[in-house]
Amino acid sequence: MKRKFNVTGMTCSACSSHVQKATEKVDGVKEAQVNLLDGSMMVECSENVTDNQIITAVTKAGYGASAISENGTDTVRVAEEKSENEGSEFKKSLGILIFSAVFTLLLMYVSMGEMLSLPTPDFLKGHNNSVTKALLQFILALPVVYANREYFINGFKKLFRLAPNMESLIAVGSLASLVYGLYVTFALSYALANGDETTLHALHMQLYFESSATILTLVRLGKTLEAKSKERTTDAIKSLVALAPDSATKLVDGKEIVVNVKDIKLGDILVCKSGEAFAVDGTVLSGECSVNQANITGESIPVQKKAGDGVISSTTNLNGIVTYKAEKVGEDTAINTIIRLVKEAGSSKAPVSRLADKISGVFVPTVFAIAIVSLIVWWIISGSFATAFTYGISVLVIACPCALGLATPVAIMVSAGKGAENGLLIKSAEKLETAHKITMVVLDKTGTVTEGKPEVCGVYAKDVDKLLTVAYSLENSSSHPLSVAITTYCKLQNVSLKTVTNYKDIEGKGIKGEVDGVTYYGGNNALVTSLGFAEISKINELASNGETPLAFLSENEILGIISVKDKVKESSIYAIDKLKKSGIKVVLLTGDNARTAQAVAKDVGITEVVADVLPSQKGEKVKALQQSGEVVAMVGDGVNDAPALTTSDVGIAIGKGADVAVDSADIVLVRNDLSDVYNVIALSKRTLITIKICLFWAFFYNVIGIAFACGAFAFAGLSLTPEIAALAMSFSSVCVVASALTINFFKPKRIAQNVTNNEKINVKTESIEFEIKEKTTMKTVTVKVEGMMCPRCEKHVCDALKKIDGVADATASHESGTATVTLSKDVDESVIKSAIIDAGYEA
Repeated sequence: MKRKFNVTGMTCSACSSHVQKATEKVDGVKEAQVNLLDGSMMVECSENVTDNQIITAVTKAGYGASAISENGTDTVRVAEEKSENEGSEFKKSLGILIFSAVFTLLLMYVSMGEMLSLPTPDFLKGHNNSVTKALLQFILALPVVYANREYFINGFKKLFRLAPNMESLIAVGSLASLVYGLYVTFALSYALANGDETTLHALHMQLYFESSATILTLVRLGKTLEAKSKERTTDAIKSLVALAPDSATKLVDGKEIVVNVKDIKLGDILVCKSGEAFAVDGTVLSGECSVNQANITGESIPVQKKAGDGVISSTTNLNGIVTYKAEKVGEDTAINTIIRLVKEAGSSKAPVSRLADKISGVFVPTVFAIAIVSLIVWWIISGSFATAFTYGISVLVIACPCALGLATPVAIMVSAGKGAENGLLIKSAEKLETAHKITMVVLDKTGTVTEGKPEVCGVYAKDVDKLLTVAYSLENSSSHPLSVAITTYCKLQNVSLKTVTNYKDIEGKGIKGEVDGVTYYGGNNALVTSLGFAEISKINELASNGETPLAFLSENEILGIISVKDKVKESSIYAIDKLKKSGIKVVLLTGDNARTAQAVAKDVGITEVVADVLPSQKGEKVKALQQSGEVVAMVGDGVNDAPALTTSDVGIAIGKGADVAVDSADIVLVRNDLSDVYNVIALSKRTLITIKICLFWAFFYNVIGIAFACGAFAFAGLSLTPEIAALAMSFSSVCVVASALTINFFKPKRIAQNVTNNEKINVKTESIEFEIKEKTTMKTVTVKVEGMMCPRCEKHVCDALKKIDGVADATASHESGTATVTLSKDVDESVIKSAIIDAGYEA
C-alpha cells in the first residue's frame, strides 16, 4: 500500500536523500520517494507499518513529518495551504534579506570604507584603531547571524546526526569566519598592547566578519529568489484551485439554501443560476442553459445543456437556470480529479533523477572533505593560514546541492501544470519521461479516431418493418454504441418495441434473444457463418465503404442488414499526419471488421491495421508489438481498451470516455482531441531536454565551482573569495528554477478548431431479399475437460477452442467439467484436444 507524508525541514537534495534512506530502513517499507520541491514523501509499505513508525524514523533523521489523509476534499485544502505557505515563505525570507542587507552594508562600510576612500570617522582610521574597528564589525555581524539562525540550528543539528546538508555547509563556513575573526580580534588586541606595529599591519586585513555576514546575506538572497521562482511552478495548481466553487445552492423541501461544497452529498438536488459555476459533477433534471466548459475540455464554444445532459464541476453557466442532481462529489469531481492528478505528477519522480539522488547522498560529506584538504594543502603551500582559510571557506559556500535536487522536480511540476493547462493530464513523472521514447502509437477506432457517435446510414431488407422491429427489440437491451445508434433511429421511426427473453451477448460476434418465441440474432459475418449460412456479400460491400453493417436473422431466415457509420474527426487526420511526420508509426487496432477498419484507416492516412480483435485480445496485440522492439502508446476511450491501456508502455485515454479507461491510463486527454497525443510526446521531449539542461548545469556548476574555490586554477591567477563563492552558490538554484520555468513557453500544436464532419448522414433504404444459398448443418461435440476450477478457466478453454478453424462457437462449464463445441465443418478430435492441452488443461 502507498501512503503520503508531509516532510518539513528539507532544504537541499542531501536532505531528501537522508529522509529517503531513514524511511527505507523501517522494516516493511519497500520504497520511499521524497519530493524536495513540495516537501512531500510517498511511501510504499506493507499494511503492518504504522504512520508513527515512519514519522519517528524521519524525526530521528532530524526532520519533521506528518501523514496526509486521503479522504474528503484534502486535495483542494492541501493545495490552498501549499499556496499560502509558499507566499509566506517568500515574504518571511524577503524580510530577513532586507534586515541582513542593511547590517551587511554597514559592516562592509566599516571594514572597507577607509580603503575605498569613503568618509570615515577618526576612531575607525589607522592601525591603532584596529581593535575598535574589529569589535564594531563583530557587533554588526551578530544581527545578521541571529536573523539567519535557522541555518546554524538546522545545519549543526544535521551535522551532529551525521546527515549534513546545504545548511551545514553554510553554517560551518559562516561560523568559521566568525570564530576566525574573533581570534584575529584578540591577536590585534595583544599586538596593540605590546606596540607590535608589524603584527597590527599583517592582521588588519585578516578579519573575516564581513565574510561571515556576506555569506549569510547572499545565501538568503538566493533563497528569496528561489522561493519567488518556486511560486510560479505551482501557478497551474493555484489557478485550478481558484476554479473550484466554495458554495452551492441546494434544494431542500422546495426551498433554496446556500451550502458549503464540502457538505454536498450524492443525490442532492442543486440549482445553478446564470453566472454561477457548477459545484459538482451531475445530471441536469430541469431547465436549459449555455455552459462554458473551456477550463475543463478546452472547447471555446459554449455547450447547450438540457434535461438528461451531464454537467462538470467548475464550468460556468452563462445563461438560464437549471436544477441538477449531484453524481460526483468531493475528490471525485472533475476539477478535484484534475488537481489531484497534477499534484501527484508533480510529486512523483522521473527515472532520470536517480543519478542526482545517488550523488546527493554523498555530496555534502565530499565537499567537507575537499574543503579540509584544500585548507591543509594551501597552508602547506602558502605558509599562510589566512590564505588557506579563504580557500577552505570558499569550497564550503560555493557547493550547492540544492541545484541538483531541484533540477528534476521543478521541471516535472511545471510540466504537469502546463499539461493540465492545455488539457493533458499526466499521472506520473515516469510516464512523462517514457512518452518521449514512443516509437508507435496504437489507436482504437470508435471514439478515438472517429467521433464515437455512430448513426444508422442504411437499411437493407425485403420487409423493413419486421427487420426494424426485431433489431430495435434486440438492441434495446444493449448499451453498445452501435446498439444506441440503431435504437435511436428506430425511436425516430416510431418502430414498435417488443419484449425480448433469453437475451445474450455473443463475444466478438453479436447478440441473440427471443422475440415472440423465435430466437433472433444480430451481428457480423462471423455470426452469420457460425449459424451455418454463407457470408453475406452485401456486408463486405458496405464494410468497404467504411460502414459497420449488422445482419439480423433467425436460424432459418435472413431478415436484412442495418448499416451504421461513425464520422471521422478532422482533428484525427491532422494528428495522424503530425505523428507520421515526426517519425512515429501509427496502427489502427479495432474490434470492427477488417473491411470497415481499412476504409477508415485509408481516410485518415493509416497503413497498418489490426482488425477483428476481441476485447480480451487487445492487450495481447499490444504486447506483441512491444516484443518486436516498439515503445507503444495505446490510445482508447472504451471499457474494452482498458487491458491494452494497462499493457502498453504509455496508456492514453480520451477524457470523455468510460471511467475505467481513464483509470487504466497513464495520461488523460481532456479535450478529446487526438492531436493531443502528439502534444504529449512533444511536451515530454521538451521536459526531458530541460531536465538534462538543468542537471548538466547543476553538475557542471558544482564541479567547476568547487575546482575554482579550492584553488585549482590559482596558478593562472583565478581564485574566488568566500563572498563571490556565496554569490555564485546563491544564484545556481535560481538559474535551475528559471530554466525549468521555460517549459511554460510550450505551445501545443492543434488544428485551428477541433471539428468533425458536420455533413448530415442520409439513411439509404433498399429493398433486398437475402436468399439462403446454403445452410450448413452445425455439429455439436462435447469434450470432457479436467482442471477447470472457475469461470476464468472456462474462458481460457473457450478462447482456445474458438481459435480453431471450423469452430463456430464454444461453451464450457467447470462444474460439469465439460466443453461443448459447435462446428461449421469437420474438425479432427486431436485438434480439439491439442487446443485444450495447450491452454493448460486435460482433455
